[in-house]
Amino acid sequence: MLSVLRTTAVALVAALALTACSAGGDGDPVVTQEPADNPSNAAASPDVGTLVGSDIFAVTLPIGWTQTGGVGEDTLFAVSNQAPDDIPTSVNVVEDLTLVQMAPDQLSAERIESLSTGGRGTPPPTDVTEVGEYEVDGEQGLRVSYLQDVTDVSMRSEEISVSHDETAYVITFSFSPTVTEGDRNKTIASVMDSWTWAA
Repeated sequence: MLSVLRTTAVALVAALALTACSAGGDGDPVVTQEPADNPSNAAASPDVGTLVGSDIFAVTLPIGWTQTGGVGEDTLFAVSNQAPDDIPTSVNVVEDLTLVQMAPDQLSAERIESLSTGGRGTPPPTDVTEVGEYEVDGEQGLRVSYLQDVTDVSMRSEEISVSHDETAYVITFSFSPTVTEGDRNKTIASVMDSWTWAA
């Protein structure tokens, strides 16, 4: 199921990218949101500095980021106003209970295997690289980097998987492939440094 959800989220990023490409003008991404009275979009566009997330975790979106309507069973999906090559930078958080209480070495085996199979109707990612352990508010997780092609749009994804108590999450940042590793690290830190688990 996680592969399907990841694919759905990647497909939405691709759709946003294609929307941005067709917008013309100054190159800023065009993000179409559902009407505000739609219950699934009730938390859209939080004020800068407002914590978003769930009753298990909270994170502060940096300036220029917008939480959009949910995608499938996503816990959080947010898009930055930065769109190098007209591909919006985004973060997607999905709960994955199959990863509960896994140590980083177990996470590595599970995530590499899962990524190698791809999603429904989507080819498997390429250039899958284990970056190493990644701490999320005191919990040791794992970071993996890979390239994904969706509807002729190529994206670099940086995925962090982490377990906390009786739940686990896969947190995926998506970028234009031209974004440098240093800039990707800064963007990830701008979001993840604010991540806190509920007491």
